[in-house]
Amino acid sequence: MATQEVQLQEFIDQADAWGADIIAQAPEEEAEDIYENFGGSREAGANYEEWPKYYYWAQGVDLYPDGPRTPTEFADGLEPWFTSQS
Repeated sequence: MATQEVQLQEFIDQADAWGADIIAQAPEEEAEDIYENFGGSREAGANYEEWPKYYYWAQGVDLYPDGPRTPTEFADGLEPWFTSQS
């Protein structure tokens, strides 16, 4: 079980680091609101007592309606970062 917990924590750390990188690309002057990560770990299915588990990262950014970039433009700006992660 300890190995699974260590592996899950590694996934959590990586997801949180990626999330921080993504959120950092939303400058204050463009972001009306940045929400806390409301993700977490969950059991993979109802048939499991405790393991396996998975982790999901979920965080949102509201852009100002009259900001310099539309949501599509903001997403397009993330493409180089996503490409560099593969």
